[in-house]
Amino acid sequence: MKKKKLLVITCILALTVCSIAAFGGSSTEPKAKTSSAQTTQVTQNNESKATYTTVSSSWKSAYLSIVRKKASKIEAYDPVNDKRTPKPAALYDINKDGVPELFLMYVTAQDYDCQTSIMRIYTCKNGTAKELRYKFHTRYSNMLKDFDAGAGTTYVVYKGKKKNQFYIFSGTVSGDSVDYFVTKYALTNGRIKTLKRLHNLYSYTDTSYDRYWINGKRVAHSTGGAAFTAAFKDVSRALLYSGDDTSVSLWKNFDKSKAACMTYNQLLVRLGGSKTF
Repeated sequence: MKKKKLLVITCILALTVCSIAAFGGSSTEPKAKTSSAQTTQVTQNNESKATYTTVSSSWKSAYLSIVRKKASKIEAYDPVNDKRTPKPAALYDINKDGVPELFLMYVTAQDYDCQTSIMRIYTCKNGTAKELRYKFHTRYSNMLKDFDAGAGTTYVVYKGKKKNQFYIFSGTVSGDSVDYFVTKYALTNGRIKTLKRLHNLYSYTDTSYDRYWINGKRVAHSTGGAAFTAAFKDVSRALLYSGDDTSVSLWKNFDKSKAACMTYNQLLVRLGGSKTF
């Protein structure tokens, strides 16, 4: 009798388990379902990560191609006012779109012992690098130039405190006078726009000759001086700079050890290339 009862109980349990399995169930506690919102979020996160990876690798390849083509010109750069190992390049994301701009100083002309170099700026979109045109309004050039002759040129390219703004400063000695220029820019919608131009012409031999211009218009000494001071204080980080100019307060307003500039070999490594020796 006991054996019959045991057999009946065993059959009932077996039928129960089979019924649960037939309906896709489980004898254990069911797992929590993933909501459609959670699934969408995971998908979006994965897509975002994949897109970022693609972008980050593409700008490196695009810039590396430019750098390799201009390798000899970059390596030849030797600023007269700088005793450091030349640091002609910087990578910095001016407009915070996730892709850094490439600032590059390289030799464009060599005439005996006189060397002329120009700074060019590049950006990258969808894996394609393009040059960003800008105008640096001086009496000598419409771009930032470094002349390896005479007293040479001192310059600083620096990021402003607003996310899409940057500045270029240069000082060039000519005879008994020096020209100081500062131009403020904004990088917007893939283009560089000039916001303000400052010019100061100062004479070493005649200290009373100290004139200022803002956007090409002559202004009072106090107005021009205040504009230069404001521009010099609006430093977030130095990108490129040449030597030191103790006569200009701008050099006191940034930490050289934190400047974004780098050597040619450092740039190659940053872009995923190989060092040259």
